[in-house]
Amino acid sequence: TEALLTKENSAFDADTRRAALRWSYSYRVRDNAEPPANLAPVIRWLETNTVPMVAFDEPGKGALLTRGVLDRISRTKHGRTAAANTANRKRMCL
Repeated sequence: TEALLTKENSAFDADTRRAALRWSYSYRVRDNAEPPANLAPVIRWLETNTVPMVAFDEPGKGALLTRGVLDRISRTKHGRTAAANTANRKRMCL
């Protein structure tokens, strides 16, 4: 999710990470349910500030988005180059 933020300076802080891990990433938890009140504002922010998946199908744009995501997941959250095993694991998940 962090690699798909639409704003370059968007902060993927602890609250955002918590909302993503506890609700957004869990199909079992979010299936046909509204997010908990304490996570709802963060979930709404994520919905409006991440690249929609259909953007990857757009001619000329999809490849650029994919390259950007691959570049981002090859770095740590502090911008340094990630270890090879970490980058490869993230690429496999993608």
